[in-house]
Amino acid sequence: AGCDGHRLNLVDASSRSFFEKRTGGALGNPDGLANVHNISVAAPFPERQRDVADVVARLRPMAILAAGKMAGVIMGATCPDIHLVYQTTGFDQLQGYLDTGRISCLQDMLERIRPGAAPPETLDSQERKVYERADLVITHAEVVARLARAFFPFANDAIHSHVFWMHEWILDDARKHHDLARPFERRRIDVLFVASDWARATKNLGLVKEIAARLDGLSVHIAGELDDRLDGVTCHGLVTDRRRLFRLMGDSKVVVCPSRYDAAPGVLFEAAAMGCSVVATPNCGNWRLCSDALLAPRLDPDDLAARARLGAARFHPPRLEAFEGIAAYDELRHLLGDYLANLAALGGRTRGRGGVAYHLWHYPILSETFIQREIAALRRSGVEVHVVAESADETSSRCDPWVRESSGIRYLGDSRRVGLSQTAIGFLVAHPWRALAWYMRIRLARYHHAPKSAGDDRGVFLSALELAAFVARHGIAHVHCPWGDRNAYIAAVAAKLSGRSFSFQLRAHDLHRDRHQVGLRLKLRLADRVITNTRYNLPFVRRHLPSHQGGKVEQIYNGIELWRYRPEARRKRRDGCFRMLAVGRITEQKGYHDLLRCCALLKTTMPDFTLRIVGDVERPRSVEYHEELKALHGSLELGDRVVFEGASDHQGVIRRFAESDLFVLPCVIDRDNSRDIIPNAVIEAMAMSLPVVSTRVTGVPEIVEDGVTGLLVEPGDFEGLAACVLRCYRDPALRSRLGDAGRRRVEDLFDIDRNVASHAGLFREIVGRRRQPSIG
Repeated sequence: AGCDGHRLNLVDASSRSFFEKRTGGALGNPDGLANVHNISVAAPFPERQRDVADVVARLRPMAILAAGKMAGVIMGATCPDIHLVYQTTGFDQLQGYLDTGRISCLQDMLERIRPGAAPPETLDSQERKVYERADLVITHAEVVARLARAFFPFANDAIHSHVFWMHEWILDDARKHHDLARPFERRRIDVLFVASDWARATKNLGLVKEIAARLDGLSVHIAGELDDRLDGVTCHGLVTDRRRLFRLMGDSKVVVCPSRYDAAPGVLFEAAAMGCSVVATPNCGNWRLCSDALLAPRLDPDDLAARARLGAARFHPPRLEAFEGIAAYDELRHLLGDYLANLAALGGRTRGRGGVAYHLWHYPILSETFIQREIAALRRSGVEVHVVAESADETSSRCDPWVRESSGIRYLGDSRRVGLSQTAIGFLVAHPWRALAWYMRIRLARYHHAPKSAGDDRGVFLSALELAAFVARHGIAHVHCPWGDRNAYIAAVAAKLSGRSFSFQLRAHDLHRDRHQVGLRLKLRLADRVITNTRYNLPFVRRHLPSHQGGKVEQIYNGIELWRYRPEARRKRRDGCFRMLAVGRITEQKGYHDLLRCCALLKTTMPDFTLRIVGDVERPRSVEYHEELKALHGSLELGDRVVFEGASDHQGVIRRFAESDLFVLPCVIDRDNSRDIIPNAVIEAMAMSLPVVSTRVTGVPEIVEDGVTGLLVEPGDFEGLAACVLRCYRDPALRSRLGDAGRRRVEDLFDIDRNVASHAGLFREIVGRRRQPSIG
């Protein structure tokens, strides 16, 4: 990744002879690479290891990449102040469940961890400690990412949304030995089983014996450490010489992997590269390598033996193309390079210091999952994010538990009510003239389209003083506000008081509703950069800026964590009712009044439909509108066809997506100029491959292309809306086509980890252009 890297091989002193045997004495450095340190470690774990600490203190790394659980345990305990990147090599909770007989294989566990289920019991406390300690988790197989999120929901902030398969390294190594691959019809071994240690329960030696007993008449071989010989099977023992192992594979027609659980068995990639047919079950994380004919649905000895015979009789090309374009070496290299660059640029060498302050009014808010995702993704990119809010929101208790548990939120309170903290008073005493100058500037400033009072100015100043003191105390490099309202004004003043750079984002009401444009032109002048989330917003932002400053505005789409949205969950439902869904706060700009009129028209042509509206009433602003909707609902005699379900947590919304056939949100610009720009619910529905019907308003056409990724009508046209709904109702093929195209559009434009890299790059660029004064 273009950085100075050192490799520490941590060798358990009690097992050193075993590892020397496995590696031929090289202890993980067969090529004699520089900057490799072999260090013996001793139980008990996870106690601090003095020899490791001495080497780390000498090297002074910005981050540690721990490959495997024990490396994570040891490095986490030994180096608590250094950023820890954990790269998975397995998932040991499954081992405990297998050993105690709670499950028989991976497939049993996957049945238990369906969305909405409670986290399974943790059996391996050391593995849990690694996930608690890690700042970034890189998974090496889809099934590991899925298991980790189910067992450790508190770590969702840290688990990268992309899976970094290790197949490129394995395939590159195998291809070096391709000269050992004989033509398929001339190979002398019919069936080969390979594992390093067959004593491990996950490798399923008992099933190997049953399969081998059913392969009479074929040449069957097994490689790996084995206590007993198998009747009728040629045993090669542990093969440590790579050349010899590939010679075995190059002489084999089919390789069978009967594991009860294996996240991404390298032997399947190696066998595929050496021209073997491969037989496996979905208990192997890379089962997509198997052709349809050789993929067994369960661990059944008769079925696996029959497929092994089939693979030995004729070559069935493994599906290596299933892994083409998947995140691997290059993307991982860029990820780690950006991670280190962000740590270096934003002063985050020590955990808990440096980085970026995210200033908000309330946090977390149930309807603002996009900000929660943004913060989590920034942390995964190596940006130390300090969430600073005035207080929690009334909906905070209903937010996902992992948000509340892992966000590291600092609540400053309302200084007008509770007074200044001792830290803020100390900052004021240290910098009285700077504080006075900014107080006077606040008093003299005129807001754009919004009145203000002396009390408003005092509140802005005291809150800014608290934030500036916090920023200085924690060595924060940059101040950002994800909204452009009053809180951005406070953040701007705090940044200037503390001598930090400042940026903010303009999204919707903060740009288009006059009463929220608190000091908008002043904020724009003070900002080093301004972000907006759609192309639609760009001209609205730039008209408030002098022409020579238009370049400070950057458009970056919001993002979602694609792994949360599993379209296959939708396709399993089959019943006669046509289910429609709308998600969003009960506000006029969502166009729910048009949606109710649309449903009234559909009563005669679609007798078997329902509409669920998921969202809370925005109080106090939309209470009157909610009453109007209830009256309209009654006058149109919609009954239980249309149900207002109220607010839901994020997982509940995803379940509603999975149960629905069509998503409808007829957005409008309301009477006080409020508008949705790109509703996040539309993005999420499309991520679930749910076809979308919406309106040609604001930024919606940037994602919903009429006739391609959804259907659009003019705002307020409830008759046209009904026609589009009816069209989708009558044409399942159209729904499928729109849904699949919508998913692809979201993958292209709204991948959270890809988009948030642009945020991190902006922060890095801003801080790099400024020399921060030492304050506090």
